[in-house]
Amino acid sequence: MSTGNISNIINKAADKTKEFNQSIPLGQIKVGTHDEIFQARAPVLVGVDVYSTFVYLMQASDTRDSNVWGLALLDKIDQGLNLDTSVNDGATVLKKGLEDAFPNINIQSDVFHAIYKLSLGIATLERSAYKAINRVYDFELKCLKAFDRNKDKYLDKYEKAQIESNEAIVIYDQANILYQWIREALEIGGLSYEERMYNLEYAVQELSLLPKKNPYLDKGIKYLSEHKEGLLYFVKASHESLSVLAREEDIDIHAIELMWEQYTYPEDSPIYNIMECEIGQFLREKYVYIRQKFSQLMGKIVRASSIVECINSLIRPYLFLKRVVGDKFLDLLQCYFNTREYKRSRVSERKGKSPIELLTGKGYPDFLEALGYYN
Repeated sequence: MSTGNISNIINKAADKTKEFNQSIPLGQIKVGTHDEIFQARAPVLVGVDVYSTFVYLMQASDTRDSNVWGLALLDKIDQGLNLDTSVNDGATVLKKGLEDAFPNINIQSDVFHAIYKLSLGIATLERSAYKAINRVYDFELKCLKAFDRNKDKYLDKYEKAQIESNEAIVIYDQANILYQWIREALEIGGLSYEERMYNLEYAVQELSLLPKKNPYLDKGIKYLSEHKEGLLYFVKASHESLSVLAREEDIDIHAIELMWEQYTYPEDSPIYNIMECEIGQFLREKYVYIRQKFSQLMGKIVRASSIVECINSLIRPYLFLKRVVGDKFLDLLQCYFNTREYKRSRVSERKGKSPIELLTGKGYPDFLEALGYYN
């Protein structure tokens, strides 16, 4: 078969998959996550439904400015896309594009990026502390081995190294405690939004006052300072959902708040069991039913844009096969990702189903069948 015939077959298949992709209603997608992946310095814009993992946007572009993002998302409105929330890594141009397309959208900042940036800075401080400790041991050994006439020289260096080591240890310990507070503020369950915001602002301020920092820590502090409301948006959204549950089921909101606070404690801890007794007194015969509802809501909490990062990791090997990535190739790839079944998954309802089935609740053909779906 000639190269021209192969190219014609691929183009026809891509046209069919494009038609197939555009036929899928997107009205059920309310929480999306977005990012771009680069191929030969050219971005590919990607958008994914966080719950079904359905890829609703996969588009090549020359740039990744706000206008490009806005137009790419506006094109999906004809398919019914109307996002309530977008979980992103904090890119300004992406945020502007989302707000242009969906003026009332809530922008949620990705928790992973905040923790990761900060963890690199904390790890650097830890390495610095161990390096300072090793210098103390080195000079201590030299003092023990040195002749009398050289001991004073090494003793001065040893004492200076001891002071530097103590300072490095104190700085690392302080930074690590503040880092753990920040992680706790970004966990599911536990404190209220207001308490978390207070703790987060305090910890970030204290980190910024450390006498010794590093570029990684500076980036983490900057990200947290600029995106604190977005980072804690999931807490506010979770409490709103839990309040709705309390109203719909006509139960005391305090019982739901206790469940939220209890979530961070081990089930065998005394505090957990004390709270459990109190919750049971509030709910009585509704306890089992409300506990199930609560667990379902907690399972839907999204704190990170992990799913779009995962999709990008799957796209990357395919992009590296081609010097230039066109929309026809991406149409095929998008269709493939959306129609492949999950053989295994930590989310039980995904197993044996494809993203398109999870989104629509209907059965759809696999990838090869979809190529001839409209024949």
